[in-house]
Amino acid sequence: MAREANPSANPGASTAGTDASRRLALRAAAFDLAPQAIVLTDARGVVMDVNAAFERATDCKGEDLRGQRLWRLQPGIHRRTPYRAVLEAVADAGTWQGEFWVRWRDGGFRPEWVAVNARRDGYGTTVGYIATFMDSGDMAPAQREMAHMALHDPLTGLPNRRLLMSRLQAALGGYREPPRCGAALFIDLDGFKQVNDAYGHRAGDELLKAVAARMSGRLRRVDTLARLGGDEFVIVLDGPDGELAAETVAREILELLQAPFDLETWQGIRVGASIGITLFPQDGATPEQILDCADKALYAAKAAGKGHFRFSGHSGRGAMAPTAEC
Repeated sequence: MAREANPSANPGASTAGTDASRRLALRAAAFDLAPQAIVLTDARGVVMDVNAAFERATDCKGEDLRGQRLWRLQPGIHRRTPYRAVLEAVADAGTWQGEFWVRWRDGGFRPEWVAVNARRDGYGTTVGYIATFMDSGDMAPAQREMAHMALHDPLTGLPNRRLLMSRLQAALGGYREPPRCGAALFIDLDGFKQVNDAYGHRAGDELLKAVAARMSGRLRRVDTLARLGGDEFVIVLDGPDGELAAETVAREILELLQAPFDLETWQGIRVGASIGITLFPQDGATPEQILDCADKALYAAKAAGKGHFRFSGHSGRGAMAPTAEC
């Protein structure tokens, strides 16, 4: 005759089960009470749960978000956040940190520093992801400074090469169907070396900051203006008609930079610019290819004389905007 199981006969098993339940309860409480917004997804990036901080920050309820792809939570800005590339990187390395563009409860769009970690089973297989959104207001001053320095040019405050490449990679995912295209403008100042030689490096630094401010004032918030180094800048245009927008912006930037600059140390400083333009995805499938094409177009613009712009060879522009071969 089979004997019935007697829980009291194995008190160790009962204690272990109770301890496991307590640990699960504590983890659930830590997740829901955490001040940072947290999203849990499965291995495909499908949302499984969000915590209370995420609901408060985005004004979205967890039941409305579950089952959605992570990159679809914020419609209209996914081109600037390379979600798929991030998930692939985390699957390989186990962790990733960087910038996500997020629409928060106040309706504004702003970049947030995000840490994404892989959840793995006992065999090392990735079964999901944990994304922790660290609002800059919740970060210590030293953390905010380090995060900013990692992605921005210390002189102008513009995005640096690292952030530029990230945004180009993200933008490439949004222009796979013709005739939509994005545009990258590679800008090199004409006469900057002469300013440095004549007035000194302090004046040169002031001029670079003034140039950055003047160009930034022309661009929309969804566009990116980055400084690569020296007197080289790159603009990434995000919109439905990258080709037309690129020509319009190039002409306006050339005109803006022709006006004299009044600096703290010197007045009436003059420089110009040459611009190489490339369109994507037709001119390149990677950020490196895009910048290489834009650089070649810039070389052609300089060969034509100061104050010119040129499109790269695959743009299809006519006589009004001569092209350079990639």
